This record gives sequence, structure tokens and C-alpha cells, in this order.
Amino acid sequence: MNMKTSLDHLPELKIHELKCAVATIRQFVEPQMIILFGSYACGDWVEDLDKDTLQFRYQSDFDLLVVMETRQQASQVEQNDRLSQRLLAHAHGRPLA
Repeated sequence: MNMKTSLDHLPELKIHELKCAVATIRQFVEPQMIILFGSYACGDWVEDLDKDTLQFRYQSDFDLLVVMETRQQASQVEQNDRLSQRLLAHAHGRPLA
């Protein structure tokens, strides 16, 4: 697995979707950093589109690690329903982990 250090390997639409997710997170919390990991970070994500229905049969999720200063702050991020709802609304059907 070869992790990338920039987003240059991603198409513009993916970069835009990630920036929206990061902006949404930053509306609710002040993380020390947000780390993209998994298939999008490695450049081997999957989008299996059904050509008949134009719907995805499978779509890789964005794996984001939100790093907070304290464990208590991290717990607040996990339990923030408004943040979760907003992320889902802005994900345009793309799974987020």
C-alpha cells in the first residue's frame, strides 16, 4: 500500500467532495488535523457503476481520521449527531467512515 502525501492523484470532483467534508467538520470542531487514509489516500478506490441504472453497485468511502487534542474532544466528535447528519447530507451518497 502506497500512501500519497497530496491530493494531486484525485480527480477534481473527489477533491471538491473531500474539501466539503473537511469544511463541514471544521464548522463543528477545531481538529488538530484531518487525515485521509484508505483507498482514496492510496489511489485505489472503487466506483462500480451500473450502466443500466446509472447507480453505484459499490462505491469506496472516504476514510477520514479527525485528530483532536484530548480524548474528551474526540468523544464529542463521535457523538455529534448534527455533524454526522451534515456530513451525510453533503456526501451526495458517498459513504464516509
